[in-house]
Amino acid sequence: MLRRPIFRGYLLMLLAAAWLLIYPSIHQRSAFLRQHFRTYSYLFTARVAPATPDSVQTQVSLPDSIALDSVRLDSLLAAPPTSAEAIPADIPPLVGDYTGLNQLDSFFLELQQNKGQIRIAYYGDSSIEGDLMCMTFRDSMQQRFGGNGVGFVPIMSEIPGFRRSVRHSFSNNWYRNVIGESNDRKLLRGISGEYFVADQAPPLPDSLAVDSLLTEEPASDEYWVQYRGSRWFTGTRTFDQSRLFYGRPQADSTGRAYGSVYSYANGQSNTHTLSAPELVNEVVLTDSVADRVRLQFDMYGTYPLYGVSLESEQGIIVDNFPCRGNSGRALLGISSSVMKHFQEKLDYDLIILQYGLNVINARVHGYDWYERQLVSVIERFQRTMPGVPILLIGVPDKGTKLNGQMQTDPSVPRVTNVQRRAARQTGITFFSLYEAMGGPGSMVSWVDDERPRLANYDYTHFNFKGANVASDLLLDFLMNGYEDYRQTPEGLEL
Repeated sequence: MLRRPIFRGYLLMLLAAAWLLIYPSIHQRSAFLRQHFRTYSYLFTARVAPATPDSVQTQVSLPDSIALDSVRLDSLLAAPPTSAEAIPADIPPLVGDYTGLNQLDSFFLELQQNKGQIRIAYYGDSSIEGDLMCMTFRDSMQQRFGGNGVGFVPIMSEIPGFRRSVRHSFSNNWYRNVIGESNDRKLLRGISGEYFVADQAPPLPDSLAVDSLLTEEPASDEYWVQYRGSRWFTGTRTFDQSRLFYGRPQADSTGRAYGSVYSYANGQSNTHTLSAPELVNEVVLTDSVADRVRLQFDMYGTYPLYGVSLESEQGIIVDNFPCRGNSGRALLGISSSVMKHFQEKLDYDLIILQYGLNVINARVHGYDWYERQLVSVIERFQRTMPGVPILLIGVPDKGTKLNGQMQTDPSVPRVTNVQRRAARQTGITFFSLYEAMGGPGSMVSWVDDERPRLANYDYTHFNFKGANVASDLLLDFLMNGYEDYRQTPEGLEL
């Protein structure tokens, strides 16, 4: 008689233990949980690759407050060996005050002339996932300089419901490959660092394809995607045109390599043939104002699809390109040829890079290795997109527990210093988000003192309100530089 209650008790204990084990992983993958709930990580040690052949490998104990996506193994393996001594609580000083705002003169000129489309590529790690920072920045810039549309959106997303700037839905049968993953299919990744494949989708008659576009629940074996405007921001409610970008396909076993996409917008359906003579190809899906476009794909072979741009021909367009767990060096996984082809079609006027969170570790004292990686990434953009100015955003403050108290991770100013040096060395602009936030202790204050709070309980990532504040700090930095430019002889000539 007692066996069943005892068995149930043991079962509940096992289920609770299993939940404790898997919760950090679920928390990492769920934008809702990261936004509203705390997490934890297990104390563990990792072998770190030696900086030189003569170095001795040392175990690194990771602070328990570091977000899981910030301790990717590839970041740890790139770090030099560290000391096992106690972590000092004092914050290292910042070196220099270089900003290089004058390097943005060509971008400021575009803003002042305000003719045609002014396009910005905003790359970053998990701190900009879900369009955080970008969406407020985009809205502010579009209100001042015009433009509408959310810009480039991939075929699918890991967190479609979390993003407020576009209503994005898609079938659940897409294959996605992103930089940092093994690329067994040997297809070229797009400007966002990823590609999407509809594996051997069966051909459908035109009539059936059009009928499917009109239904809210298409068949489970169909490959579809839908983009709808968002009412959160004035500029993202509608878009003037939409363009699909895709790569050169590999032929299937029969030698066939072709396909079609059926689009539906404004009550009209259209069929577009996907010919692929170049590494990067585009199809204009809509060329009139719309608040929704729905696509269904019918293709043979292996087509690398990249995404759709919802845009206007005039004003500001900001493309959000996040990649979680990325230190920035993974961008080297985008082919130089692909980047050049995309630049020919999108014509970027400014590139923003926001990385560094994933290399911060309180026990690491030297970051020369990261400076070299960062310089190589910047120089790649300078070679493939010559003449396009680059803005490097420094790491935000990050809280960690030292000597039993939450405070600024001492590697935040260390990484800020090497980012500033890399910007000076490559001749690009640098914005210190850490200093703009208020310097030491600012992230702890944003979490513990501000009401409503401005960051999550991992003391690393902004929430929506904090991302808005951080975006305003970036906007002030840029607009102050723009106003200074307008007072220069070059600016006064216009």
